[in-house]
Amino acid sequence: MTVPESATNGWVLLSYVTGCGDPILRINSEDSFKMDREAVLLVRPGETLSARCSDLAATSTVGYFMFDEQ
Repeated sequence: MTVPESATNGWVLLSYVTGCGDPILRINSEDSFKMDREAVLLVRPGETLSARCSDLAATSTVGYFMFDEQ
């Protein structure tokens, strides 16, 4: 998912549902990180967020993510 350049300050993750617990995320080509339910995730305009279930389950369906534009 890529945040449109027209999003003023980016998108903040409100909630997500997965079938595999906390997913592994990556923004653009930065290092991957495990989703932290306590942290605020902001994806800025033009950035691309990728998600997967885990390093071992690369083909699993992650689920749904809900964002709020800032």
